Amino acid sequence: MNKLLEFKNYLKALGYSENTIKAYTRDIKPYVNGNLDEFIKSLANLKENSRYRKVCALKKFLAFRNENINLPKVKFINNPRRYKLISYSEVLNAIRRIENKQVKFILLLMLKLGLRVSEAISVKKEDFVDNYLIVKGKGGYEYKLLVDDEIKELIDDYKSISRISVYRWCKKFLNLYPHNLRALFITEIAKKDLNIARILARHKNIQTTTRYIIPDEKRIKGILKEVWKGK
Repeated sequence: MNKLLEFKNYLKALGYSENTIKAYTRDIKPYVNGNLDEFIKSLANLKENSRYRKVCALKKFLAFRNENINLPKVKFINNPRRYKLISYSEVLNAIRRIENKQVKFILLLMLKLGLRVSEAISVKKEDFVDNYLIVKGKGGYEYKLLVDDEIKELIDDYKSISRISVYRWCKKFLNLYPHNLRALFITEIAKKDLNIARILARHKNIQTTTRYIIPDEKRIKGILKEVWKGK
């Protein structure tokens, strides 16, 4: 069994998602097939967040190999340009105007419940129990999410779909990416309670949740005006 395959199995045992496993194994190839110096050099021309992910992947690989090597410190940068400055209510109203009930159902799952694409396309009718949706998230954990009448009324219109269909729908009807809907959900909940946002986003730590929060342009301007006035 080669190193990459062993590493994949190691990540699976830790409960990592398929997407994360693919990204991490792809990221550490320069190290496995070369050496540490080559890997470090490969980070030079990357954007901060790509560099952050690659170093995280290597750290996990070193833990798998029980190797102790000092790596460069990099930070995850929450770049506001990752998200369009659009409000939750604007997107919700845009989804409600969609006539195709299947499209509306999937997009509402992501906006109202903060589901990831992989979670949304895996939903089955039997996963809805009373007023809850049982979701299997990252790490294989099951979560019980409260749903409203608007979502429940569309359950019977759901059919199995592909990930690429969701991307196309988001682009066609909203001019957004699927992950923007999860970010909007987290941002809206965080305005009321950051810890509740962490719980509903199913994050282990609050730092992860804060990376999803979309900048509120009006609030930023308001704060700056107060600072400038010396308040």
